[in-house]
Parts: sequence; structure tokens; C-alpha cells
Amino acid sequence: MTPLLRKVSLTLGLCTLTKLSWAAPAFAPPGKGQSGLAVGNDASGVLRAVACAAEPCRVDGGVALDLPAALRANTGRARLSVVGIGGGRRAIVVSVPGAAFGQSYEAVVAMPIGGREPRVVFQGLTGLVEGSDGVRQGKSVTISEADEDGARRIVVGDEREDLNLCGRRAVLSPSLLDPNDLSLKPARVQRLSAAEREQAPKLAATKLDTAAPPASASLRALGASSAVGTPWALTDGKLDTAWAENRGGNGRGEFVVLSAPQELPLAGFDLTPATGRGPRDVPKELWLVTRGEVFQVTLPQDATASPGQRYRAMLPEPVSTDCVALVIESGFDDEPDSRLGLAELAAVTEFAGQSPESLVAALAGGAERARAAGAALRALGAPGYAAIARGFDALDAGGRSVALDAIDSAPCDVSGPLYVRALGSGVESHVLHARDRIPRCAEAATEPLLAATSAAQGEALALYGSELVTVAPGRAVEALTPRLGKLGLRDRRRVRVLLGRAAAAPAADAPVRRFLQDATLAPAATIDLLRAIGPRIGHFGKDAQVALARLAADPSFRTRYLLLEPAAALAESDAGAANLLAKSLSDAREPRLRTRALEVAPRSAAYAPAFSAALADENVRVREAAAYALGEGRFTRSGGALSKLLEDDAWPIARRAAATSLGRMPDDAASRAALIAAIGDEAPWVRAAAIESLGLRRSPGATDPIREKLDEREERVEVRRAAALALGALCDQNSVDLLDKLARRIADPMSTPEDRAIGEASLYALIQLHPRDLEARLAPLSKGPSASAVRRARARIGAGCGAR
Repeated sequence: MTPLLRKVSLTLGLCTLTKLSWAAPAFAPPGKGQSGLAVGNDASGVLRAVACAAEPCRVDGGVALDLPAALRANTGRARLSVVGIGGGRRAIVVSVPGAAFGQSYEAVVAMPIGGREPRVVFQGLTGLVEGSDGVRQGKSVTISEADEDGARRIVVGDEREDLNLCGRRAVLSPSLLDPNDLSLKPARVQRLSAAEREQAPKLAATKLDTAAPPASASLRALGASSAVGTPWALTDGKLDTAWAENRGGNGRGEFVVLSAPQELPLAGFDLTPATGRGPRDVPKELWLVTRGEVFQVTLPQDATASPGQRYRAMLPEPVSTDCVALVIESGFDDEPDSRLGLAELAAVTEFAGQSPESLVAALAGGAERARAAGAALRALGAPGYAAIARGFDALDAGGRSVALDAIDSAPCDVSGPLYVRALGSGVESHVLHARDRIPRCAEAATEPLLAATSAAQGEALALYGSELVTVAPGRAVEALTPRLGKLGLRDRRRVRVLLGRAAAAPAADAPVRRFLQDATLAPAATIDLLRAIGPRIGHFGKDAQVALARLAADPSFRTRYLLLEPAAALAESDAGAANLLAKSLSDAREPRLRTRALEVAPRSAAYAPAFSAALADENVRVREAAAYALGEGRFTRSGGALSKLLEDDAWPIARRAAATSLGRMPDDAASRAALIAAIGDEAPWVRAAAIESLGLRRSPGATDPIREKLDEREERVEVRRAAALALGALCDQNSVDLLDKLARRIADPMSTPEDRAIGEASLYALIQLHPRDLEARLAPLSKGPSASAVRRARARIGAGCGAR
């Protein structure tokens, strides 16, 4: 059974627009000198056009249309439009939806006058099918509204994503299907709809007195449908340049698109006819278009005799928009060689005629009117930016925020120094704004940053210095290094951090080397520079070694102590540095030097004997540092000595260091016994360290005493936490119920902070043990406030004991 044909027909005199489904061929009846035409699918599904005198029509054997294979599945959603184009003639427009939104295959088919075969006037993909986002383009086919005789126009042209009538589709380089010979010919078309034109308020442009203040230069031409000259001439502020359409005649429908500041309401427009052009090139009627409004503007007759004279059209009420389009409607003289256009189009705002200084004052508060003033300053360009720079410090916080937004559009030589000033404003949003923009204006900001950094102290020193290091690390080294010998303790620490960052940049290499070689640089500054470059000290090789040797001649405790870290970094490549470190490791008079040397010495086998020997030092801090050094170096042969220190030392800090370092050693019976015994140590931090190390080593036989500590309510919280985590690491399934009980405390609102700390550690251990009924045990905790703790624990533990 043949599906029903859905049909909507609008009869317009001799011309009709009929839209049909794909169920049957579309039929254009015979017209004046035209045979009838049918378009549809043949029996094999190929889209064809065929001459046909009367319905019903078969399309087998007709002219095949070149529908892309990828779109044949969309023919069920195709649209066939029979269009009356005037003169008793018709064409059929085919539209098949494409793969992407807004894209289609379209064809225009007509029977030629007196011809027997259909003519495919146009066919192809239409819509924004080429290019990248923001600048896509493609062909278009449009059917106009009916004119007074009922005829419609079929227009084929181009469209561009970046050139439209403020959101309205605009065909470019239009060609019209001529009803006289059924070919495409260049044409002038009005892109605005009849409804918008009919409803547009009518504005009369009036001549301005020459003393009237100029309008705002806030509009910027972006492009045009056609042009004699360039569209940008319309907003360049020069009367000897102009834009004119390049289609000729009355120029109807040709347009220019301009950007406008959304924050600055537009109250009207100033239009200036071009100088040096004849009266025939002055438009009589035109349209001013925004995102939501259309206005019809009429220029008076005297505009043809007043080139360079401004005419003003005021809007019924101010409009906020980011887009304005000027569309030509007609001229005073529609000669074929007319080229209608203007020298200037400018926007009228509430700030017309105000000085830049007045506009800066209007920024105060940062509210809506202030933002409008900011847009007006931006439109002024260089004078506006200069006024912002002059008046910035006198503004309140809201005004400075708007000023910073406006100055973003200024050249870096203006905005860069202002960002540096904003950096020290103390207002967080201004500081963030400045820090985000300063890298983009690095060259312009460098000198102001140098001046600010050279004078700053405290937090300001860190703030300015950090930005200087980012944009000019070499200059930062030059500015900061000489200050090291003059600053207080905290500021020296800040500068060392900054120099450490700067020294990592290749641009800072040369100045760092110069300062290391400079024997006149204050010793305190040279020491801090060596400390600052830290792990990169080896990169500076001989220069760093020479500086170290120069400073090592000073026998003072401060110098010897501070040089130990850079000496340790150079020790494996420089004999002088190694000698300095060795002397401090064995210095019999000063335990602080021995301790510091142990803290910074390389964790290499060459130093292991010194570390082991220091376990017997008379000073507890030395013994502590030696124990940690052995653990960090993972010197496994020192397990016995560490176990002895754990068992015999009178000082808890030394015993804790020994217990911690044993956690880095492989498990063996002797050290395991020492750690298990330390679970009963009198110092809680020793007990906690011993328990943690047993867990880390996966030591067998330790679970029972550790479980007892976990269950001991009087035990310190840090010990019980260590016990819970160790039981998880040891995969002790006998602890599941105890861990479950303690973990539930995280959901108890009456639990103390200590109970919650133990409960969260127990939760981690329980998940690590992963008993078969884990999900049932976690169910009460997976709701409410404790749910986040369960999620954290799951994410951190991973596979747990089940994967071992």
C-alpha cells in the first residue's frame, strides 16, 4: 500500500510554495514556457529529477542527483519545496538533513524554458561544513518570503560563522535564481526579515552642531558583506577613509558588522557621510541592528551636500549589546555605479563629551555604571588607559577592579606597570588578577618588579620577588643576591627560596656564576647563595667549589655550620668539600657540627663507617642523627648496632631513631626481638616507632603484643593508631573484630577526637585485611558523615591483603 502523501500548499497568485514528505515525488506543474517537473526516489532509492506533464509521476530514468551516500539514510526526513519564483515559473528545492546540526545536502532543480531535461541549478552540502570552530563557512540556500505578487526568491550564496547580522543568518555573495532564464545571477538581497523591518522603530538622523561633543569610539568594525576600501575604515576615526558597499545600485541588504562593549549602554549613533564622494554614494535609509533590536534610520536630504558632517540618531531607550550591524536599504540616487557608505559610525553613550579623568572618577564603587565607564575608557584607547594609570591609586577597591578589567585591553607597556602596583594592593582579587597577567607582559613588568623587589621586606618581598623570578629569573638573581647580607633572618630565608627557584632557570646561570666568583660579595650573602642553589650546586661545578673554598677559611662556628649542606652536595666531586665534611663529622669539640654533618652527609657506603661510629657518641643528638642516617641509607649491616642502641640507650629520642631506622631494614630474628621488646618501652613515641617498624617489616610473631596495645584503653593515642595500622600491614585476621569495633567509633557523635583518630586507623586496617564480610561490616559506616572516611580509606588501601 502506498503511504499517504503529506502536503501543505500555500497558493500565492500564480506561484505556490509546496512542501512535501519523501513518500511520493514532488511535482511542479507546467508553467510559462516550462514543462512539469517531478523530484523523488526511483525504485532503487536514487534521488532523481524528471520532466512530467501531470501527476502521478514516475522518476525512473531521470537525472540523478548527487546525494552523498552517507546521507541516504536521512531521506525519510528530507524536505521537498515547490517554489513559485514569479512569471508563472517554478523550481523545486531539495533539503536532506546532514550528519551534523545545521548541515544539509541541498539542491535547486528547475525545468529550463523550452527544455526537456531538468536542470540542476545547484547542489551540494550546505551549512558550516568547512573550517575550524569560530571561522567555519559553507554554502547556503534560502527561500525568501513572498513579495506583493506572491513570488519568492531562491538565493544561493555563502555563509560564515564569524560574519552574521548579530546572530541572524546572513547570506554572502548572493546569487538569485532568475525566473527569466532559470540561471543563478549575482543579486542584492535584504537579509533582515520583513517582520523585523515592519516592526522596527523609525529614527530620523539630525544634523549636529560642530561644537557637539564627539560620540564614543567604542564600536569596532569586524567585517562586511562587501566593501569598497575596508570595513575598518568605518570606525577608524578618520573622515578621509570610508566604507562603502560594493554591489552597486541602491546597495540594498549590504552590511557591516561591528563589536560593541556589552557593559556600555548605547543611547544613539552618529553617522558621518564620507568626504570626497558624490551625493549618489550617501545612503538615504539604513538599518541599525543589535542582538535583539532593529532600528530604521533615515538621513535628511542635506546629507548629500554635507560630507564630513555628523548626523545623530537617538534610540528610544539605551540598548546594551555586544554587536551592532549597519544594513543599507536605499540611497538618494540608485544609479548602477552608486556605492553607498559612510566615513564613520560611532555610538552615543551617557559619557559623551566627558574627559578621561571624569570617566576614571566614575569607576568608583565598581557597580553597573562604573563598568560602563570602564568600557568607555577602553573605547578611548591610549588616552583612557593613561588616565586609568594616573588615577588608579586614588580609586576604592571596587573601582580598581573595574580599572584592572579595562587595562587588560591596553598595551603591555601601559598595563604591565599597573599590574605590579596592583600586586601590592593587599586586595586578594587584585593580586590574583595581577599575578595572572604579569607573565603575559613580562618585559614591561620587569623593571617595576625590580624596583618593588629591591625596596620590599616581609611578605611583600616574597610576593614581588616571586613574580620577578617568574618573568626574569636572571634579573631576580642580580637584584636579590646582594640583599642577602643585609636582611633579617626571615627575609633571608624568603630570598633563599626565591633564589633556589631562579637558579633552576637557564637564564639565571650566568649571574649565579658571577656572584659565586665574586670575592667582594659579603660572605653571608655567598653562603646563602650556596645554600639557595641546593641540589643544583653540582651544576655550577668549579664556581661553587671556589666559593666554598674561599668561605671555608673562616673558622667561625656559623660559617662552618652553614657550609655543611653545600659541602655535602659537593663532597663526592670535590676533595675540599669532602675534607670539610669529614672534619665536621669527627669534630671532638662541637657536637652541633657533628650532628649537622650527619644530617646532610651523602647516604653512600663511603660514609657508613662514620655513621656507625657516631652511634657511640657521647652526645644524644649525634647518636640520634647517626641512627637516622643509617636507616635512610638502608645500611643493612648496621641492624645489630641499631638494635643495641634501641635496647641500651638512656635517651628516648635515640631509641626512637633506632626503632624507626630498623623499620627500613630486612626482618631478622635479633632486630625483631629488639623491636618487640620495645613495645613495652617507657616512652610512648618509642613504642609507636617500634610497632610501626614491625608492621613495615611484616615481622612474624609480633601481632599478639601489638593487638594488646591496640586494645589497651589507657595507652596513648599515637601508640594505638600505630598498632591498628601495623595489624593491617601484618594481615592479622585475628584482629578483625577488634578493628571493626574501634572503626565504628568514627560514626559515633559522642566519640572523642582521640577515639576518632584510632577509629580511622582501624578502618584503614580493616579494609586492608579485607575479611569476607567486609561489606557488611562497612555498611553502617558508609552512610552519613563517616561515609567520606570510608571512601578515603578505600582509595588509599587498594588491593589489601587479599592481593598478597
